[in-house]
Amino acid sequence: MALAYSYIRYSTKGQVRGDSHRRQVELSDTFAQKNRLRIVKNYSDLGVSAFRSKNKTEGQLKAFMDDVTAQKIRPGSWLLVESLDRLSREKVGTALPWFINLLNAGIKIGTIMDDRIYDQDTVNDPMQLMGSLMIMSRANEESEKKSERVKHSWVGRRKNGIKGAICPSWLFLDTDGQYKPYPERVKVIHEIFELTISGVGTYTIARMLNDRREPPFKTVVGRKGAGWHPTTVYNLLSNRALLGFHQPGAVEDGQKVKVGEEVADYYPKVIDEDLWLRAQAARKKHASGAKGLYLTNLLGNRAECLACKSPMKIVTKAVAKGRPDHGKVFRYFACSNAEAKRGCPGGERFNYDEVEAAILDHIPEYRLSDVFENTRDMAELKECEKQIGAVAFKLGELEKRRDRMAREISLTDDDDPLLDLHRKTLREIVTDIRKGKESLDGLAEAKAELEAQQDDRSDLEAVIAQFRAELETATGDDLYRYRAKLSSALQTFIDYVWFDFENEVFDVVLMGGAIVHRFKKTNPQGRGRARRIQYVGSVNVLKDMGDTVVREAFTTMTRDPGDSSEDPLRVEVFNKLKP
Repeated sequence: MALAYSYIRYSTKGQVRGDSHRRQVELSDTFAQKNRLRIVKNYSDLGVSAFRSKNKTEGQLKAFMDDVTAQKIRPGSWLLVESLDRLSREKVGTALPWFINLLNAGIKIGTIMDDRIYDQDTVNDPMQLMGSLMIMSRANEESEKKSERVKHSWVGRRKNGIKGAICPSWLFLDTDGQYKPYPERVKVIHEIFELTISGVGTYTIARMLNDRREPPFKTVVGRKGAGWHPTTVYNLLSNRALLGFHQPGAVEDGQKVKVGEEVADYYPKVIDEDLWLRAQAARKKHASGAKGLYLTNLLGNRAECLACKSPMKIVTKAVAKGRPDHGKVFRYFACSNAEAKRGCPGGERFNYDEVEAAILDHIPEYRLSDVFENTRDMAELKECEKQIGAVAFKLGELEKRRDRMAREISLTDDDDPLLDLHRKTLREIVTDIRKGKESLDGLAEAKAELEAQQDDRSDLEAVIAQFRAELETATGDDLYRYRAKLSSALQTFIDYVWFDFENEVFDVVLMGGAIVHRFKKTNPQGRGRARRIQYVGSVNVLKDMGDTVVREAFTTMTRDPGDSSEDPLRVEVFNKLKP
């Protein structure tokens, strides 16, 4: 009894719920019994396309061929498939050599749907070979037509103004054939974007929505999640359909792929471009986003250990029994490397609440309005606008070239040798347009971030004072919301907070090191008195870049007081700032 191997394939994973799998298995068993074969192994590519050769390059059909090459499957064995189109839907010129090579390896192919057998003799029989060629050609033609129908059907719908009922979950198709937004869902979307701009992460946004039992959006096909998830929030923040764009697509190998360019103004806009860009800038600025129920650390990743440059972490310590304030929990800044015993000596921890209060209480000393009059943001903004204008002009020229080339191709005969050259040129132009649009999107986000910084910095002292006042009475999600806003405001102007455990000081670094404000632990006065944080003073390199005293004060500020040598890192910063 000869050995046989069955191969089952279908293109989309959704077909697993249909009859395709059961039918192919039963037909294989029937064919094996009829031809006295013993099926010893099944190879399956479920949801894998043969039109793009994925089953032959990385699927189970490739595994079968590898076993044949390695002689794990011996000559004389059978491969059972429903039809030849289960093996390949490529063009005949590509599929035929592979088919012949398989037969020449001594493998017999049995197509169980039409009860045909292909072997080495088939190659020498013109009629049987012609039959297999016809099957391959028909399979490829069907796939080509299906692919083209999918790719171009949206063009016809767009041209005729026909819109489908399946649409983004915040929209619905009205009786007049136009998409309309659900007002209550749009309100939630705006809230999500505003929270993101404030520095709140997707995890916490999802928790807030679930805590107040905000219903998740239900799609037109009736699917609704059990609740809000961080992934749901992330996908909303990334979905350009909110701006009205529609990206045509098709399903290949069970995955949705983009087809053609985005279509603008296909859906009604539910947010403006400014809100979108500010949210994208905030997502880059706060890459991980804030989590937790309270937002413990307002400084985020700005807080670092001066000795090893590792991030600071919050540790808690409860008051021991027998003490008057037994049970109270204190929070401290500690070096993450020192806590993990990774080589940094660390030192006495800094009380987090005292650090936070000291930084916030001395905001007036930072003179933020004076500081940001000297920033290079305005020059950067002008340069960004200049680049946007240049890229936009180049895009306009490329789009004109694309239209001219498309018109040239339409007028060129099929047998003209220039046709292939024109098509290649068109593909290159389309690629340049795509890259140009990506560049323009990046520049637009950069511009929005610079503008947002200017807006945020315009009156930071008053904004921070307002947030602190609102925190006095805030509770629950409002408490978190205001702390997130306060954190975002602080991180707008604070570049680093360097903690020097050895000297018991920490420096608030502004302007990339150009301005440094120092705080120091004070020695307790009297028995039982706790140590407190005291503001020491500041160094402003921008006031006098040529003064030797300023240079020495700046470049040695974070060194040991007994060490008069300069810090190489701060020397580098000083030299960059010096005109």
